Amino acid sequence: MSISVKTENVSTPSPVRVEMTDASGAHVELVLLVGDQKPIRHAFDTTEGTISAPLHRLRRGDHPCTLVVLALTHKDNPNGRYDVSVKVNGQPAASANGKIPAGRGNDTGRGDFVLSVL
Repeated sequence: MSISVKTENVSTPSPVRVEMTDASGAHVELVLLVGDQKPIRHAFDTTEGTISAPLHRLRRGDHPCTLVVLALTHKDNPNGRYDVSVKVNGQPAASANGKIPAGRGNDTGRGDFVLSVL
């Protein structure tokens, strides 16, 4: 695990919407865990763009969050660069960018932050 995921705690009013963005050259899979909510996951293929998801039933208070990033190369997609971000109601919450180390076909990382719903 060598992907460094930078995180920031976020405070926001309800309703809460999450945006996960990929501007990579690698195949990237993101999994966002928010408290006891169902995981939000998406597999991006080379610079796919942004997905948006509402967080329904998220009560006021602090919710621990984890972003897991998996970057892969393969025969049809040898570019090992990754550049991803997560925003909560437009506020930066997590990001990672870099390149899969030479001689490897994958890399992973995770970062934790707190989402405070006001």
